[in-house]
Amino acid sequence: IIEMHNSGRVILGTEYGIFTKDGNSWVQENDEMGAVPVTQIQQQTLTSQTQTIANAVDPETGEIIYKTYKGIENNGVLYISTFGRGLWKSKNYVGIDEPIISNGNSEMSSVNVYPNPVSDFANIVIDAKYGDNVLVSVYDISGRVILTKKINSVSNGEQKVTLNVSDFNEGIYLLQVKNGGSVINGKFTVVR
Repeated sequence: IIEMHNSGRVILGTEYGIFTKDGNSWVQENDEMGAVPVTQIQQQTLTSQTQTIANAVDPETGEIIYKTYKGIENNGVLYISTFGRGLWKSKNYVGIDEPIISNGNSEMSSVNVYPNPVSDFANIVIDAKYGDNVLVSVYDISGRVILTKKINSVSNGEQKVTLNVSDFNEGIYLLQVKNGGSVINGKFTVVR
């Protein structure tokens, strides 16, 4: 298969186990599974959020009955079928969690990144109820700060910030927006 987060990474099942190619070299990746014949590899590429929707109306009270459908939580997981060792699951290529609001403060209600994936410029839209000294930070997947940008005045409503990511390597980046005591996290992917 071609790994969903990195089109340059190939994962191959062989009679001697799993091999991956990232760049010009092949590496055997049979740590737990062993060098056994692999018959099939699949990666979960679907994603969805948990949703609560109106399902029915209670005939006695007239109240709407809601039903919650759990979202897909295994995005990026590899499923490997082997001959002789059964089925294996690998979380080595699982991405990060979706953006969340990290505290209950209501100074900011959302952050949006587009286009996503990004190649040169990322547009970030911050929905702030008020704002002075908004700090936008970008982290790589290992947690290092790659970019920090201070925005001195954010009007009520939406504020658009453009970040130049043309120097960034391909991969997933974390976005953190701080406004006073409020923190909102997001993510975006850089592709070339």
